[in-house]
Amino acid sequence: MKRIAQSWDILTAAMLVSLGAGSGCSFISAPKVTVEEQVTLSIPAGGAEEISVRTHNGRVTIVGADGSAEIVAHVHKQARARTLERAEECMAAIELTTEGSGTTQVLGWKWNTTRARDCGATVAFDVEVPEHFAATAKTHNGRVEVTGIEGDCKLKTHNGRIRVASSSRSVDAETHNGNISIVCGPEEVRAVTHNGSVVAELNGTGNVAGAITTHNGSVILGMKNEASAKFNCSTHNGHISSKIELTDVSESRRKLTGRKGDASGELRVKTYNGSITLKNAG
Repeated sequence: MKRIAQSWDILTAAMLVSLGAGSGCSFISAPKVTVEEQVTLSIPAGGAEEISVRTHNGRVTIVGADGSAEIVAHVHKQARARTLERAEECMAAIELTTEGSGTTQVLGWKWNTTRARDCGATVAFDVEVPEHFAATAKTHNGRVEVTGIEGDCKLKTHNGRIRVASSSRSVDAETHNGNISIVCGPEEVRAVTHNGSVVAELNGTGNVAGAITTHNGSVILGMKNEASAKFNCSTHNGHISSKIELTDVSESRRKLTGRKGDASGELRVKTYNGSITLKNAG
């Protein structure tokens, strides 16, 4: 079993009382109490090559640290209930979990008892890892950000933005409600948002394949002169413009296909309600 060092910093136990009454309405909402706690976990990296972080409500940020030989996770926990006593009981029921599975270190949390209906929790993770690591992150409500790593990224949130700034060769990013920003040079990219825009600066020099899709939002895609791709772009409501020099071009009002360089794979770019812009990356 890996050694885990923990340092506990209890921030505050603050009552947040929210009383609401609409005009002509006699209803008053029940008070809510929130307690907070900061935890730092230090785990030797050992033979691990990937970090996987899972939470339900809360952000996930992962940063690659040059020369680091350990995983350091700063965890911000919030517990909510109707009274201070119940909120503290809910906080005590939040259990952080760490598990080594092959070359993957998994971080997350769980209720160590059956969750009471009056308990709510937000658990956010800010994690530093060796820069060669790959990263997997999943949250339902919160943003996801990954910077400074070399390994592949697989990131998902239901409500929140996603930002990647790395040298990863493969990026998979999905959110239901939020924008996606990608700055890296992947050979394979998948970016999907249902409600939001996608801005991708693909600064690699090789072939790029994959799919970039948004249901409601625009797509701005930048690519270096040395890179290559076979574009298949379409929009239902919007326009398509390209400042990239393409060959084998087929163009209509709602669709553009063309080849850049000696492309060996297809890069599909699609939006239902929005425009698509292709440009040269700096």
